[in-house]
Amino acid sequence: LLERFSDAGLDADEHALVSLARAGAEQSRGRGRAMLDEVRNLQSVDHSSPILRRVADAWAGVAGAMAGESLGAAFRSSVVLAHESAAQSLQHFEGIALHNAANAALAQANYVDAQRLASRARAVLADSPSDASVVPSAIMVEAIARAEGGNLDGGFAMAKTAAEHEQAGPDVVADAAYMALVRGDIDAADVLERRLQRMIRSGPTELGTQYRARILN
Repeated sequence: LLERFSDAGLDADEHALVSLARAGAEQSRGRGRAMLDEVRNLQSVDHSSPILRRVADAWAGVAGAMAGESLGAAFRSSVVLAHESAAQSLQHFEGIALHNAANAALAQANYVDAQRLASRARAVLADSPSDASVVPSAIMVEAIARAEGGNLDGGFAMAKTAAEHEQAGPDVVADAAYMALVRGDIDAADVLERRLQRMIRSGPTELGTQYRARILN
């Protein structure tokens, strides 16, 4: 629908909202380069919403990091978006930005900030039904940061909580299975791996998760 939608006749603010929707659609389809192109289009629109500018900057930072660009830019822009969203009581944007900042911190081996930001993301998104699927991912970020920081048992306990969440996706289950394997808990790893295979067979799964599933198998 968005691909067929014409921008003709839209003012700058309407154009920005359509561009934001298109970027979100590209993200959900796993088309990172197309998402980045659309986000950069959003950055070029002379609209009147300061928070949409922050959203565009943060998404550009995250998409850029996924394409091999600076992790620092992704971290900083996400933290700024979280702060300004909180000031305006924009719970969705705040929670997602905190989650993205936590992921960037984890990738930078900044385990203290990764745990802190993931914990805040969980708290912000806990009462948001539309963001329920992000909660187990945030728990997993916190679990990995805890394990990488030296508390493998505590990290795995949290990873199990993430994997058992009703909204846990295949990526979360794959991470929990891998952590069980690293910990030497073969039985737990086997249970999680079999669950992961069922999830993969039941629907589309991102390539990274499929790759981890092959390693576990």
